[in-house]
Amino acid sequence: MLTEPIVSFIDERNVRLCAPWQIQTAAGLLICQPGAESDGASIPEVLWSIPGFSAFEGDTLPAAFAHDQLYGGELCDRATADGVLFDLLRANGVSWMRANSYWLAVRAFGGLTWSNHTPASIATTRACARLVKTP
Repeated sequence: MLTEPIVSFIDERNVRLCAPWQIQTAAGLLICQPGAESDGASIPEVLWSIPGFSAFEGDTLPAAFAHDQLYGGELCDRATADGVLFDLLRANGVSWMRANSYWLAVRAFGGLTWSNHTPASIATTRACARLVKTP
């Protein structure tokens, strides 16, 4: 199982990192500092009641948190970030079918989030997260 980030809820839909956290990804070593924020797995609230589709399921939180940092800071390209999400979900024991459904969703709808980034929003994420390329 992947090490989970230690987070506290800001509100019912967002969490903030409380302690340093890092995770090795195919894109490199993602290093996050307290203050990094995430909305967990960005799934419609109507699906939260279905088992396995909570925004903050324990088996999806590390992958979703990492994905949010990669996206928010544009630390790599979208396709790479989405691939990291899938890989981390699978590494944490999420079934191929469920991981693939998350991957398909971010491939289909993540572009809207990506296109709404501003220099200020990117800088805010990068203040708490960085990606160290590893060979």
